[in-house]
Amino acid sequence: MQKDLTPQQKTYESSLTRDEVRRAIYIDFESFADQPPTLIGYSFDQHFIQVVFDRDLESAASAKGLSVQDSQVVVARLWGRAKYERRRIVAFSQFNKNLSLDKLGVDLSPVYADARLIARKWLGRLKGCHPDWKHKHPNWEIERGLKNFLDLIGYHRPRHLGIEKTTSRILAVRDQLIKRRSFDKLTAVAKAKWTKLLDHNRHDVLGMIELVTKAVDEFVPECISKIEAR
Repeated sequence: MQKDLTPQQKTYESSLTRDEVRRAIYIDFESFADQPPTLIGYSFDQHFIQVVFDRDLESAASAKGLSVQDSQVVVARLWGRAKYERRRIVAFSQFNKNLSLDKLGVDLSPVYADARLIARKWLGRLKGCHPDWKHKHPNWEIERGLKNFLDLIGYHRPRHLGIEKTTSRILAVRDQLIKRRSFDKLTAVAKAKWTKLLDHNRHDVLGMIELVTKAVDEFVPECISKIEAR
């Protein structure tokens, strides 16, 4: 369930320094609605890692060289690293934070940064610095999702990954594995869906890093001062 942020929380979660951007842990869960996460992709220090949580997907994980681990342990470990190494955990929107708390009992709030809030703040300032922005982007809506922001910054995300297909891809792979018990025995279509699911997750994480980096880098002082002087 979506939880409203206090003004203080919103300020904190929408703010990162350039050093925090560089050192942050970027995460993205894949899951069914209102269910514990099925897998996680995360990146820090230029390393990208995926871990599968659903034991029914163990054969699929093994086929891609991925480990299957306990979700609560993995996320708690990331939270601990962020806390003790003074890093932020960055994800797009409130979804990942709420899922972590509601389903895993791990409260990421003390270290959390919301990439969507950061991107929206950047976009607002971009519009303020460039009055003709709306004319160049007439169909843009500020509430759009990660894919729209990635399109805006020119991040290449393969079209075949689609959008809103996570649930169907997980179901297709898991249902066949339950019946056939081996990834090698899955249909070519199901195998392709597993590959696309993992690629989708990877591009969401890596694209988010580019988005946040650009958003923070472009909080240029001369532009901000012009807006504040109006």
